[in-house]
Amino acid sequence: MGEVFRLTNNGYLYLGPSLNGAFFEDYRLYVQGGIRTERIRVDIAAQNGWADDVFEPDYRLMPIEELENYVKTHKHLPGIPSEAEVREKGIDLA
Repeated sequence: MGEVFRLTNNGYLYLGPSLNGAFFEDYRLYVQGGIRTERIRVDIAAQNGWADDVFEPDYRLMPIEELENYVKTHKHLPGIPSEAEVREKGIDLA
């Protein structure tokens, strides 16, 4: 079956039925196969900010024609990753 649990000395936890050396050092917790829970809280790091600026009077909206051209060209909204990017890199909840 292989390794199913690893807790490293530097505080990383990996869980999965067949980890076989697939460890992700950028993440403190890796669970192979997913997590099911009733609740997740994501704290926004100060450097990331929050998207409330779109409600400010001086926020520049993209003209509708420019948005239409962008979507026709890229097949997704500006500032939103494409399906291919999400499949390759995943997406941060924050």
